[in-house]
Amino acid sequence: MQGTDALTEVLNKISTFNGYLSTWESEVERQSLNNATVGELTSLLDWIWRQHNTLRVSRELARNDPQRQAATDGVLRDLDRLESRIRGLSAKNVQKGGRGA
Repeated sequence: MQGTDALTEVLNKISTFNGYLSTWESEVERQSLNNATVGELTSLLDWIWRQHNTLRVSRELARNDPQRQAATDGVLRDLDRLESRIRGLSAKNVQKGGRGA
């Protein structure tokens, strides 16, 4: 992953995924999520894990570029928030009798 374009791409995906999560959070208030949606949540967690690893390496390689490091740190925090929402949604789904991600 290189440059600001890569960070922007990750931020765009996070924004898209946040939209999905809002829909799923509303849905889980009424009923447990179907297995396909839980599979999507699992895939999102895997994507987050891969992005975290890539961004940590990218941040280390940019140690002489404080602006790049700060931008990367911001994206890492956004990934953490996304993961937290997914974990909360998964727990709520389990409470409703569904599967966890």
